[in-house]
Amino acid sequence: MRAGAHGLPRPARVSPVFPRDTMNSMKKIRLILFLLVIAASGCGPSGRHAGTSAEQEVAQAVHTYFTHYKGRDFREIDHGYLSGDLSSLLQQSMDREQREIVKTAKSAYPTDKPFIMEGDLFSSLYEGADAMRIRSIHITSGTATVDVLFSHTERQHTTEWNDCLLLVQENGWKVDNVIFKSGYAGMKSTKDTLREYIHAKEE
Repeated sequence: MRAGAHGLPRPARVSPVFPRDTMNSMKKIRLILFLLVIAASGCGPSGRHAGTSAEQEVAQAVHTYFTHYKGRDFREIDHGYLSGDLSSLLQQSMDREQREIVKTAKSAYPTDKPFIMEGDLFSSLYEGADAMRIRSIHITSGTATVDVLFSHTERQHTTEWNDCLLLVQENGWKVDNVIFKSGYAGMKSTKDTLREYIHAKEE
């Protein structure tokens, strides 16, 4: 024994000895607790975060939509990312375009440019966005409002602007409209642009 501070013998430190079965049981308990922590963190085998919040689902829907749409002509967008109402307006607009193209081709001036939609319809900027970042998400009564920072880079010059995406629950979150906040477009939103084109007087 080592002497204590007052010269008295200090008792030796004794490690508890457990039976082998008890130690095995303790190892199993620790393993179970570890697996429970992993499952709670959303890193389990399913690959889906446990308890995914509505905000995370909306964010995922926006990123998936933008990844698909980025760099494409608006006519090529997968309507599966859009609400039924927005999809219908877009289809009506494209039908109107086809009528205008045929009309011009059969006119006395077939080489003239037909009355069609131009530029990006899903953001304020005519050229469209090549990058985005979600700034905030607000959800009320099955509708999500997503404030987005878009950017477009051309010739080493980057333009940034804010738009607002509206999503609705229709068997998953779907883009229902884009509110143009920057003022570049001269219109209020994607739906307003489509409706104005659809109802424009045909000559």
